[in-house]
Amino acid sequence: MMNGKKIILYVQIGLQIGVLLFFGYRLQAEYRELEYRESNKATLEQKKSDLIHEIAQHRDFVDRLTRDPDFQDTVVRRELGYAKEGETVYRFPKSQEPVPQTP
Repeated sequence: MMNGKKIILYVQIGLQIGVLLFFGYRLQAEYRELEYRESNKATLEQKKSDLIHEIAQHRDFVDRLTRDPDFQDTVVRRELGYAKEGETVYRFPKSQEPVPQTP
């Protein structure tokens, strides 16, 4: 028969193995979460960079629009279809391509 000290030793070893397995599993789950968050962070940083670039472009456009009368004229003519006196503006409807049908 086993004496009480050996039983207590085996129970302690079993508990320690169980605790190690539990914390190992938790560590693995936290590591996966960290990888996900780092990947998401990289994606968000790229979006942030793209938006900063887009903001700079819009600022340049607005700055040019407020300071350059020739640019204002060009934008108004292009966007609103205005024409100078004596000019003729031709507007063409957007072409709608027919959907190809398969037999």
